[in-house]
Formats: sequence, C-alpha cells, structure tokens
Amino acid sequence: MDQGLSAVLGALVGALATGGGAYISGRYAAKTQKKQARREVYRVFLSELTSVHMQIAKIRELLFYLNPHGEADPNTIKAELADLKVKVGRLRDLEVGVRLEGPQSVASPANEATRQVSRIEHRLEFAHSRNLQDNDLLRVMEVVEGEYGSLDELVGRVHCEAPKHL
Repeated sequence: MDQGLSAVLGALVGALATGGGAYISGRYAAKTQKKQARREVYRVFLSELTSVHMQIAKIRELLFYLNPHGEADPNTIKAELADLKVKVGRLRDLEVGVRLEGPQSVASPANEATRQVSRIEHRLEFAHSRNLQDNDLLRVMEVVEGEYGSLDELVGRVHCEAPKHL
C-alpha cells in the first residue's frame, strides 16, 4: 500500500471515529437532558399533588368532623378552601407538563389524580357553601370519603410509576 492511500484511509478512519464519538456523545447528552427535564416536571407535580392531598385531608377534618360539633371556624374552612382552589389550579397546569413528558403509564394516573382532586374540591366547596347539615352532610361526606380513597390509590400509582421512567 502506498503512502497516499494509507494517508487517505487513516484520515477516513479518524474522521469516522471522531464523527461516531461525537454522535454517541450527542445522543447521550440528549438523553440526559430529557431525563433531567422529566425528573423536574415529575418532582414539581408530585410535590404539588402531595400538598393538595394533605390540604384535602385537613379540610375534610375541619368540614366533616370538627364543624358539625362547632369546633371549626367557618372562616378558617373558607380560607383553606380558597387555598385549595389555588393549589388545584397549579396542579392542573403542572399535569399538562407530565402529559407532555410522558409516558402514558405516568401521565394517565397523573391526569386521573388531577381530575379526582377537582371533583373533591368542588364537593368540599359545595358542602361548605350550602352549610349542609345532618343527612345531607353525611351523604356528601360519604362520597368525598370514597373519592379520597380513590385519590390515595392514584397518588400511590403516580409515586410508583414516575421513578421507573427517570
């Protein structure tokens, strides 16, 4: 093999190795960046979902267990409901990010949890605004308790699925 051909082949091999290395590095960087973005979206959503979940538990106790016995201030309940409404709005916005980042195994329970939170928030607001008593309050309480149990399961599913995709 003459020197010219050796030089050309050497340059070709060098170019392929450099290009291949750059391609692999680029793919790895893109995957890492996507994982970091997904991790942040999941972290913020799960944090807000947990906060909303705890807020609902607090309002349930105030509205269904303390208020009927005169142990809860209606203004406190009203303020907690207003805070919940703001958090639910943020949760809806964050859930869009989870749907965009995917996959479906995380996006689906996140969407279901967000919808369940909205239903519970509306029922709590209804029960408080109508100043329900006795049997009416008991019926709403039973529905909310069932929905809260479902929410517990959905929160668990999101917490379980999200780490699998990081």
